[in-house]
Amino acid sequence: MVGPGGTVIGLENAAPVAEIVRRGLKTYTGERPELLNAMRRIQVVHADHLTYLKNLPSDSFDVVYFDPMFRVAREKSSSMAPLRPLANNSPLTKEAVAEAVRVARKRVVMKENRASEEFQRLNFHTIQGGRYSPVAYGIIEKVVP
Repeated sequence: MVGPGGTVIGLENAAPVAEIVRRGLKTYTGERPELLNAMRRIQVVHADHLTYLKNLPSDSFDVVYFDPMFRVAREKSSSMAPLRPLANNSPLTKEAVAEAVRVARKRVVMKENRASEEFQRLNFHTIQGGRYSPVAYGIIEKVVP
C-alpha cells in the first residue's frame, strides 16, 4: 500500500512477540516476490504505542493502524493462540486514539471483531468489512481544512 519508497513501522509492546514478528517477516517464504519485498521493508519496533505516538510530530504518517488483541478472542484463530499469553492484552485507550488522530494525515484504522463494542467506545464511526467476515475495520477519517 505504501509503495517501494514508503515506510511501515510495526509497534509491538511485548518483546517476545516483537521478536517473533521481526523474524517471521525476515524469514517467511512464499510465491509472491512483491509481497515478500514489502514484508522485508516493515520495521518492527518494540515499544509502547502510546509513548511512541506521543513522541511523533503531528501529521507525520499517512495512516495509523491499530491491530490490538481482540477483547473477545476468536476461537477459530488458532494461529494467534500461542501468542495471546505473551501479548499485551490491555484495551486500546481513548488517549491512544486521540494521539493517533493527531499523528495521522489521512486516517486511523482499527481491526476488531465485527460485533465489538470497541468501535463505539473509541469513536470509530465508519465500520468496513465483508458481510460474512467476523473481522471489521473501524475508520476515523481526518478532516483536512
